[in-house]
Amino acid sequence: MTTLLAAAAGALVGLGAFAVVAGLFGRLGRTMRAPRPALPMWLRDRLLLRASGAAAGTALVWAATGWPAGGTLAGLGAFSAPSLVGAKARRQAEVARIEAIAGWAEQLRDVMAAADGIQSAILATAPLAPPPIRPQVQRLADRLTHRERLGDSLRRFADEVSHPLSDMVVTSLVIASERQGTLGSLLGEVATSARATATMRLRVEAARARTYVTTRLIIGITIGIAAWLVLLRRDYLEPFDSLGGQAMLLVIGATFAVSGVLMHRMARPDEPARLLAPLEHPGGLG
Repeated sequence: MTTLLAAAAGALVGLGAFAVVAGLFGRLGRTMRAPRPALPMWLRDRLLLRASGAAAGTALVWAATGWPAGGTLAGLGAFSAPSLVGAKARRQAEVARIEAIAGWAEQLRDVMAAADGIQSAILATAPLAPPPIRPQVQRLADRLTHRERLGDSLRRFADEVSHPLSDMVVTSLVIASERQGTLGSLLGEVATSARATATMRLRVEAARARTYVTTRLIIGITIGIAAWLVLLRRDYLEPFDSLGGQAMLLVIGATFAVSGVLMHRMARPDEPARLLAPLEHPGGLG
């Protein structure tokens, strides 16, 4: 009976933690307001991997400790682990994409002096575009080669890159093509803004490096001490075998989880709003 009560209490606390996290991220309300489209294959595979890791972590820790609360916390940790592991790579990729947009804007600015119009400049820079956005630039060039309208092609390119700085480049190109503006100065200002944004991101990452290392060290030490106590000093953890101990363990785990979510939100930079909405959204410029 004690085990059943502990499992029920763990399920209720887990449901409450899910509600808190959903409220923090603001996703629950959006899901209830409008149906979501079908998930792409790569996202389904990622969710399946996370779910498998969560199930394995729950089963292993529950079997090793006999604690339903410990199994629940281990499952939640295994489910969120991929996001924590790849956070640094994603931040570096974002900075590289910003620098790539700036580099392509500079290429367009330099080529425009000798090119016969915007389309010729895009075709000339497509093979030499920076790697992070080269596939999108090459698809843009292919559409122009197949006689697609310049404005439509540029807006599709903006949707593919999906970044506020690329929207600035596309807006400059559209304005220059429709109103015969001075494209060189516009692209120069966009490239300068992108370079400044990338430099700022690099400085922020350097300033936060010590915090990231300290956070990983704290998590590693906490997990190591917990594993040592479970394997070698189980008598020290006997108070957690009771229902009250399981409830306290869930409170401790929830405190760590909420702190991690808040730290993640604080570390995530706020992106400015895009100038061009996706093509399928009514009311946007695309």
